[in-house]
This record gives sequence, C-alpha cells and structure tokens, in this order.
Amino acid sequence: MLVSMSILFSSTRGAGHLQPLLPYARALVARNHEVAVAAPPEVGEALGSAGLRHAPFDHPGDVALAPIWARLHGVSDDAAMAIAASEIFAGARVGWLADAPSISRARGRRRSELRARRLGADR
Repeated sequence: MLVSMSILFSSTRGAGHLQPLLPYARALVARNHEVAVAAPPEVGEALGSAGLRHAPFDHPGDVALAPIWARLHGVSDDAAMAIAASEIFAGARVGWLADAPSISRARGRRRSELRARRLGADR
C-alpha cells in the first residue's frame, strides 16, 4: 500500500529551473501525493497549466541580485558556479527559497515530508 506524502518543490522564476521538475511533480500527483511548487508569482500560470498547486513567494528582486551577478564576470566557471550556488540558489543573501514565511503558510497545517529543489541547489 502506497502512503501519501506531502511534497514541496521549489524553483526560481526561470523556465530552465522550473520545467525540468514538472514531470517529477506531475508523476507524484498521479500517484496521489500532495504536491506544491514554491516559486515566484511569474510562474503561476505555467504551474496552473501543469495542474500543480502554486505556493507563491516574492522574488528578492533584480536590484538585490545584481551585485552577486556582477561578481560572476571574469571568474572561472568553477568559481562562478560556487558563487551562484552558495549565494543565489541556496545562500544566506537569498535564502528565501527554503524558509520564506509565505512558503510555510502555503504548506498549511501539514508538514512537507519531502522538499525537492533543483540538483546542485543545496549547500
């Protein structure tokens, strides 16, 4: 017997980040799991079209991200990946992805048993 889980995916507003997780999220819904995707409002329509529940949170804004993006210029690919992974995708400066109050509210009373983020987003 399959036990239903509550699963929270998270994504940035970029289609290249959102689209790869959609088949996994839909497959879990098809297996009667409760699935939500925490993402900025800009992807709400794509999530609705995919039949997935959207747990919106605010994007930190391009102004807040600009100094981090600027540091990527002129560094090696490995250094750029380290900066992006630690400071943009999982870092303290924009750590809103995992702990934003709006995500906590979106999860509701039921705690997510599994939180899935794009590979490489964890520290």
